[in-house]
Amino acid sequence: MLELVRYCKLSSRLPEKQEGLPLQASDIEKRFEVLVEACDRDSSLLIEVEKLKSAFVKKQFVDRL
Repeated sequence: MLELVRYCKLSSRLPEKQEGLPLQASDIEKRFEVLVEACDRDSSLLIEVEKLKSAFVKKQFVDRL
């Protein structure tokens, strides 16, 4: 699920370089906001989104080390 949140569309501008465009923190935050809205106030789903967000933050911290 974390990979889905971090998904980057491949750049079509640079065909010789097949790397995704880096995501900004604001892009990730917007994706989590969309997930929260999609939960439609279902508390169990909101808890899962918070767990996912927490796991994402933890993974980002570990990846920086």
